[in-house]
Amino acid sequence: MLGKKFTSAVLGFVAGAIWGLAQAQHIQLDVLTFQTPSEPYVEVQLELPAALLGLEQVEGGLRIAGEVTCILEQAGEVVSFSKRNLAGPTMPDSAAARAGSHYHVDRLVARPGVGRVTVEIRAESGGAAATAEVDVRLLDLDVPHFSSPMLVEAYAPAAEDSPYAHSGVDLLPVVGARVGFEAAEMRYYMELYGVDHVPDSLIYIANWLEDAEGVELAGSRVYQRVVKGQILPVFATRPWGPDASPARAIVWEAVSKTGGVLCREALPIAVESAGGGGDELLAFAAAWTDREALLRHLQDHHPRGNPSQQRLIRDVLPEADLAQMQSFLDRFWRLQSPHDPAGAYAQYVQDIAYVDERWGACYKGHGADSDMGYVYLRYGAPNTVVQRHNETEYYPYEIWHYLRAGNFSDKRFLFFSPHMVAECFTLLHSDMLGEVSNQDWLTILRNRENTLRVTESQQNRSNPRDNYTREEPEDLFFNPR
Repeated sequence: MLGKKFTSAVLGFVAGAIWGLAQAQHIQLDVLTFQTPSEPYVEVQLELPAALLGLEQVEGGLRIAGEVTCILEQAGEVVSFSKRNLAGPTMPDSAAARAGSHYHVDRLVARPGVGRVTVEIRAESGGAAATAEVDVRLLDLDVPHFSSPMLVEAYAPAAEDSPYAHSGVDLLPVVGARVGFEAAEMRYYMELYGVDHVPDSLIYIANWLEDAEGVELAGSRVYQRVVKGQILPVFATRPWGPDASPARAIVWEAVSKTGGVLCREALPIAVESAGGGGDELLAFAAAWTDREALLRHLQDHHPRGNPSQQRLIRDVLPEADLAQMQSFLDRFWRLQSPHDPAGAYAQYVQDIAYVDERWGACYKGHGADSDMGYVYLRYGAPNTVVQRHNETEYYPYEIWHYLRAGNFSDKRFLFFSPHMVAECFTLLHSDMLGEVSNQDWLTILRNRENTLRVTESQQNRSNPRDNYTREEPEDLFFNPR
C-alpha cells in the first residue's frame, strides 16, 4: 500500500504492489488535480526515502537512481504519459547518497471527466515496480469547485520551468498531508474555480478542523475573503497547536456573500505525534518478538482504529513482518494518545484482557471479535446495562446505554442471543451513527421462530415505525435506567 491519496473531488485510499511492506510504510504519494485557463491537469507528488532507490557510480562519487512512470487514462485511452529518471545529488559514499528523502513532482495534461492515474516506481531500470492506481475526477472550469488542497512545507519565488511552481511561487508540498503535533500553524495552497459568474463581488472561504468522526472541533473555524474570478489562488496559513491534535481532516467551503455554499473540499491529515519521527520504538512496541502473537494483538486493536487503521489491520498487516507490525503499534498509540502513549496502551491491554475473559468463549478466546467486546473496546464501559436473559417472550437480550460514546451523547446498543447461548450475543440494533440500525429489531427479538437473518434487515429504513408498542424491550431501549 502506498498510503492515503486524494483528488479534488473524491477522497479515498489506494492499494498497490510494492517491493515490501517495510518500504511501503515510508513511501508517500499524492495525486492532485488543478486547472489552467485552457485545460485541467493532474499533479503527481512523490516522497520516498533515498535508501529505497538504487545507486549508480558517477564522476565524483555515488548518487541514488531510479525510475518513475506516470500514466493518465480517460475514456479507455492514454491521455498523458511520463517516464522520468530519479536521480539524487552526487555524494562521496553510499551512506551519504542514501540519507534523507527524494521528492518528485510530475504533471499530466488532462481532460474534464473521470480518469485513472497509474504510478510505477522502480529502484532500477527493468526492476520490480511499486505500483499505485488512483481514480481522479476533473471538472469544467466554469463549475464552482476547489482544486485538490495541499499542505506546504516551504516556499520561494518560482524558478524558471520549476515543477513546484503554483501562481508564481515554488511550493514544496508536505506529501501525505502530515502535520506536526507541536506545529504552531498549518500552511496550505489550493485554487478556487468557476465563481466569476457569482452575482456577489466577494467570496468567503471558511475552513475548520474535524476529528475522526467528522465532528467540527470547537473554535477551529476561520474565514478569509477573496475577490471573485475564474481562477483564484488561495495560499494561506491557519492556526494549529496541541489543542488541534484530535483533528483528522481540514474542510473548506466557498460561500457567497448572501450565504449560499458554492463548493466544499476536505483533506484528511495525519498528525505526527510529539516525539515521533525518530527511529526508536516505544518500549512496549519493541518488546514484541513473536510475529504471529503481535498480529493477533494488532487485530485486537481493530475496534479502536480509525477507518484507515482498520483497513491496514485487516488487509495489509497479515503480510507484514515483525518490524513493520512493531512500527504500526508504535505509531498507533503515538496518534491515539500523544501525551501518554504508554499509559493509554497499558489501559487498552487491560481492556483486551477483560473482553477476552468476558466474551471470548464464543470466539476462540478473542473477545474483540465479539459484538459486545467490539463495542466495549471502541466506546468503553456503558453507563447502564439492562439484562434480560430469561424472558419467555423474547430472545435473551441486553441494552447498553452510553451517556457519551465517542463524540456522541445518549447512545444505545441492543444485543440479543438468537442461538440461546448467553455468552454469544449479537448486536441487533443501535442508534449510534455507523453501527447496525435495524428498524425490525423488536419483531426479531420477540419471535423466536423467526428465520429472518439480522443481516437481511439491517439498514432497513424504508418503513420506519412512527408508533411504539410499549413492550418492555422498547420501553427499556428508549427510557434506559
